Amino acid sequence: LVCHNIAFDFPFLIKGGNRSGWAFGDRRTYDTMGMAPAVFRGIQRVSLASVLEELGLVNDGAHRAVSDAAATAKAFVAMHRLLAAEK
Repeated sequence: LVCHNIAFDFPFLIKGGNRSGWAFGDRRTYDTMGMAPAVFRGIQRVSLASVLEELGLVNDGAHRAVSDAAATAKAFVAMHRLLAAEK
């Protein structure tokens, strides 16, 4: 499960999951907000918009669920590649 600021989103996912019979508590999670300082040393702001800007990506539908989810996925993939290239 990939989120940006998972501490904010996870309680909503658990509550919604409980209502619909999905368990989110046992999922492996990744937080792009938490990844950002490891990728961009000294980054001051770790909002999704700031992380996307650092990556040269754009979220044309910011603050819309599907658009934010797609942007978060793109940020995760891009940062994962950057981290892997460092190894």
